[in-house]
Amino acid sequence: LVPVTALTTWITTRSGPSTNGLFSTVVALPSSEKLSEIGASTPMAISPDGSRLVYASALGGRSQLFVRELDQFEATPIPGTEGAHGPFFSPDGESIGFFLDVSLQRISLEGGAPQLICDVPEVSVGASWGADGIILFAAGSVGLARVSASGGDPEFLTSPRMDEGEVRHSWPEFLPGGDSVLFTVETGDGPRLGVLSVAARTWKTLALGEASQGHYLSTGQLVFAQSGELLVVDFDLDELEADGSPISVLDGVYTPPRLGGLRLAHFSVAASGGMV
Repeated sequence: LVPVTALTTWITTRSGPSTNGLFSTVVALPSSEKLSEIGASTPMAISPDGSRLVYASALGGRSQLFVRELDQFEATPIPGTEGAHGPFFSPDGESIGFFLDVSLQRISLEGGAPQLICDVPEVSVGASWGADGIILFAAGSVGLARVSASGGDPEFLTSPRMDEGEVRHSWPEFLPGGDSVLFTVETGDGPRLGVLSVAARTWKTLALGEASQGHYLSTGQLVFAQSGELLVVDFDLDELEADGSPISVLDGVYTPPRLGGLRLAHFSVAASGGMV
C-alpha cells in the first residue's frame, strides 16, 4: 500500500499560450493525515476560481473535511463535517456540498452548522452544483437525480438501462446552459462518457472508448480519465459530440480499485483552469 500524502495542483491562467501562465505546486498533508476514500468518492475539490481546496482526510480513524487556501500554509478543519466524503463547491465557492452516509448536505465556509438537503437512496458517486441553485447527484445503480440546494425531495432523471449493459450512472456535471449533463455510464465492459438531455430524459454515449469523469473546460474541451491518465479532447457544445482525437495531458493519476472492478481517478477541475 502506498499512502497518499500530498495533493498536487496545476493552475493555468487565461493569459494565452505562454508558459508564463502555468505553474504547479504540491500541497503536502500533515504526517498524521491521509486522504479519505469512501466508496468511489474523490476526496478533494478545487474551488471554481482555483483559490482554495477542500479535502476529506482520515484523522483519528474518521473522515473530516478540511479547507486550504492556496495562499496559506495550513489547512483548517470544517466543524460539523465529521464522517463527510465527496466534497464539491457551490458556484460562488463559498459553500461546500458533501455526502454523509446516505444523505446530501451543505455547509457555509463562513461558519455555521451543516444543512440537510435530502436523503439519498444509496452511497452516491459525484455531484455538481449548478448556477441556478440546483444540485445534480449520482445515486449509483438508482440513477442521476436533481434537488434544490436549499433542500427538498430529489427528482430522478435517469435509470441505468440494464438491458443494454448499464450498471450505474455516476459523476454528473452540468454543461453550460444547464440543459445537458455530462456523466459516466458504468457498464460491464468498462465506463463510457454519456450526455443527458435533461428535458427529454434521454442520453447517448460519446465515441471515446473507455472514459470516465468528464469535465467541460471553458476552452471548449473535455478532460476525462482513462486508465490512470487524463486526456483532453475538443467538444462541440451544439452537437454534444467530441471533435478530434484525445490528447494525453497527465499520467500516473491515482486510481484506486473499487468494488465491481471500475477504477476512478482522483482529480478535480476548476472553472478558472486549475486542476488538483
